[in-house]
Amino acid sequence: MKTTPSSQPGPIPVLLLTGFLGAGKTTLLRHWLRCGLHRTCGLGVVMNDFGPVSVDSLLVAEPDLPLETMGGGCICCSDEQNLGDAVAQLAQNSRVRALVVETSGLADPAATIELLHEPAVTKSVRLQGVLTVVDAEAVARPGLDGMDPGLWRAQIRFANWLLLSKCDRLSSAEVERVETAVRRINPHAKVHRLPECTPEPLALLNDQTGNGQPAPAPAKRRRRSVRHAHQSYQTCGFQFTRAANRTALERFLERLDPAQVVRAKGFVRLRGFPRQWFTFHYVLGRHALEPYRGAEAPNPVGVFIGPQLNPDRMLRRIERVFTPRRSRH
Repeated sequence: MKTTPSSQPGPIPVLLLTGFLGAGKTTLLRHWLRCGLHRTCGLGVVMNDFGPVSVDSLLVAEPDLPLETMGGGCICCSDEQNLGDAVAQLAQNSRVRALVVETSGLADPAATIELLHEPAVTKSVRLQGVLTVVDAEAVARPGLDGMDPGLWRAQIRFANWLLLSKCDRLSSAEVERVETAVRRINPHAKVHRLPECTPEPLALLNDQTGNGQPAPAPAKRRRRSVRHAHQSYQTCGFQFTRAANRTALERFLERLDPAQVVRAKGFVRLRGFPRQWFTFHYVLGRHALEPYRGAEAPNPVGVFIGPQLNPDRMLRRIERVFTPRRSRH
């Protein structure tokens, strides 16, 4: 018989959800929340965005969802009091019986785990385990510029559960090769292939095995001395004052260089759709543009993240997407 999370008094269990930029962390979280698990399981969420604007918090927003955001930088470099305040705020909510903490795609896993073992945080929560979403499509393309190999391998190494995303875009042989590769890095974690074998958080919260033990606290010195991967990455955000030309926007996204821009996301209006908002996403050469279905109206903003990002050049390029066409006479 399954038990509900946090049926015993004391700190509530937390699942740390990590993975590289664009791997599919927020997509997984949206799936869980659209199934109503924040109501049936008492799930609360802490979201961390690297960029200057928290796009993902609007994407996961659901009625009655207990949500705290930590934006403007990686959680691994945050002061423990900031995370402590966020989890304490949710733990005080009588409806919250478990938490998911979603990190930015550039967060160092060891430093974040250490942060979750700080006294300011453990007063409210206990770390149940680490889920790492691995972009199987990206891993299947070796030598892809833009991905920090040390970081995404570390995210795999510290996981209790490895979730291989985008397997439906690969052949069976390619998926097998990716799984073999990640098992070499972490032979102890349980592996799930998404989207076919998407795990439910209740099963993870009741799973006492993980990779043998809940994720341990790394040495205290690490979080303060490690050179985090995001020190090599830049981010910039833009406020869009006009509606975009759809063809121009898609051409702009298609032409982004994955060596310069790893991740882009945001909300736009498109000409010809005055009452509809759209979200755009870009990950390592792939892009998507789709209607926004959230309940809360977003701001027209875009966030771009990459290792060789030039904000001034990016601004000049993206302004063309929103410049009205001159009529021909």
